[in-house]
Amino acid sequence: MMKRKEIFLATRFKQNSLDYIYNIYLTEYSTCFHLIANHFRIENLDDLFDIARVLLDICLNFTEKHFDLFNDSNVVDKLFKPSEGLD
Repeated sequence: MMKRKEIFLATRFKQNSLDYIYNIYLTEYSTCFHLIANHFRIENLDDLFDIARVLLDICLNFTEKHFDLFNDSNVVDKLFKPSEGLD
């Protein structure tokens, strides 16, 4: 059973994470998190951060040719169908 301090810290971390995601001064990233969460129906922040990190890495490092190949393969929809979530 979690101790009171652990529960407090976990709750505080979750609130800080939500505050970060919806920070209006970080529009590019908060919009990204919001779109990913809605598209994949993700409620768990850990899953959201993991997927966002990978997608942001791709977006920041791919060339136009990479995006063309990626788009043609439709890999994201094949891997993560919104109706199925991550399970």
